[in-house]
Amino acid sequence: MKLLTSALLPFLGFTAATDYHNCRFAKTDDFGTMKSREFTSLENTLFKRLEPIIGHVWKTYVEESADESYNYFLTICGKIEEKLVINKWNVNMGLTDHERDVLKHAGFAQAKVDSEVHHGNDDRVWSLGEVTHASIMGGTDWVKLSYSNGTRYHSHCNGEGRKTEVMVTCNPAAKFGKMRIIGEERESASACYYLIELESSVVCNAPSGFTGTIGNIVKWVFILALVYIAIGFLYNKLILKNSRIPHGSSFRVAGNFAADLCDKFFRTRIEQDGQIQNVGDQPGLGQSSGQVNVQPIDDNDDHLLPM
Repeated sequence: MKLLTSALLPFLGFTAATDYHNCRFAKTDDFGTMKSREFTSLENTLFKRLEPIIGHVWKTYVEESADESYNYFLTICGKIEEKLVINKWNVNMGLTDHERDVLKHAGFAQAKVDSEVHHGNDDRVWSLGEVTHASIMGGTDWVKLSYSNGTRYHSHCNGEGRKTEVMVTCNPAAKFGKMRIIGEERESASACYYLIELESSVVCNAPSGFTGTIGNIVKWVFILALVYIAIGFLYNKLILKNSRIPHGSSFRVAGNFAADLCDKFFRTRIEQDGQIQNVGDQPGLGQSSGQVNVQPIDDNDDHLLPM
């Protein structure tokens, strides 16, 4: 029954939470036992935030010395294809079976750049962490993706597998931002890792749906109004030989209406006889009974002085 249900799910429109990426959770405990589990709902929510960049591959080149340089390849829960790695070598030679096995599940890989012929298990490609040994955590505008169980160290870090910490930070201007290799920590006996910084807009804290929608509507209405006025002005100026702004009379009516409202509620005037008159009570917009409301001013304030 379980097998039948699993087979029918794709036809019913349901898929597993991780069908859109290759990352799996697996971790070795202190006793050397491999532990695996399904991602939690919170972890799947973080993967959903990364979904627009899942499968993309970043590449950077690092020259460590005159005769030693490397290409680094990073993917977010995707696959690093062999054709991307061998572009600086003899394409017809390709990778060895050992190198293909190293690259099979690599989430972050290092490849030595040279043109020498390699045989057997020559070190030319290293996995710096695998997508099948991934963990994830995140915050408001960042997500940290960890890959572990990469190619083992020879003389550092107690011979453990290489590990990479990928810190994806917010950059609203770039969906596929720059990848920067911050460094490698391998002096510690218990915490060896590569630290990578990646910029992307997909982790930025998006505004709420209602606020974002209203803001976009207002923005586009304003832009379309400016475009309409600009095109209308050019049409009047160049075609009709008229310098008037389109619907200028409507703008004047709106301006006069706003000015009348300002006069009614906020402006006062001092007459020549020293009396204050509310301008809004004059005949016109907002007139009351047609009579001017005059408030006399008492200039005799001697009674306010101390005795």
